[in-house]
Amino acid sequence: MGRLESAELRLPKWLSMPWLSVSQTLGRRPMLDYAGCVLNNWERIDPERPLKPSNLRLLRRFTGLVDEEWFFKTHIIIEATAAWAAWGLFLPMGWNPVGIQLE
Repeated sequence: MGRLESAELRLPKWLSMPWLSVSQTLGRRPMLDYAGCVLNNWERIDPERPLKPSNLRLLRRFTGLVDEEWFFKTHIIIEATAAWAAWGLFLPMGWNPVGIQLE
């Protein structure tokens, strides 16, 4: 029980070869990671409106469930907020590579 004895442990060549080719071209490992399924998998519905869950759309959903979309949207908002928190740590030390103007 709990073993995958009868499951196929390899992808068929027709699926694995294009996947490997793309991963080599991108210089990434052939796997689905956090960057691929969350950070690089969304767009704003209205580019003029703020970054919030109701204004985000996932480019690809894997299960198609609403729960999945809200789970990923939550992580997108957390990452966006954390970016500003990082700036708040570095700016007082004089590190400002993009020239953010402080008032």
